[in-house]
Amino acid sequence: MKTMIALCFAPAASAAAHAQESKGIDEIIRKREAVLTQIVEATQSQYKAGAASEEQLRGATIHLYSFRRDSTKAHSERLRWQERIVATEREGKASVKRRVATGTATRLDELLAEERVLAAEQKLLELQAVK
Repeated sequence: MKTMIALCFAPAASAAAHAQESKGIDEIIRKREAVLTQIVEATQSQYKAGAASEEQLRGATIHLYSFRRDSTKAHSERLRWQERIVATEREGKASVKRRVATGTATRLDELLAEERVLAAEQKLLELQAVK
């Protein structure tokens, strides 16, 4: 009889533990989203005040977009966030190219920006291939 009760109770306990674990993950995701959003907002404020660089702002934004891409369950949303990452990286590349022309950035900076664009585009193509 005890074995029968244990067999009946085990799946229920497992389901309850899984639900609790899922709830904990959802809470962490919600908190991370809030913190990353605050980081972007704070970086935007510092950028407007001249205390943060364009690269810092772009980095914070891409970090938030990457988190959103990776934490969403809908494939269409993953694609949408990756498209925004690609656009942001392209803006960064254009900015670096202008700075190279004025002598405030190096050719290495330009190459690194180009690599970030290519990596973002590669990720987008990989996501598009998985439908």
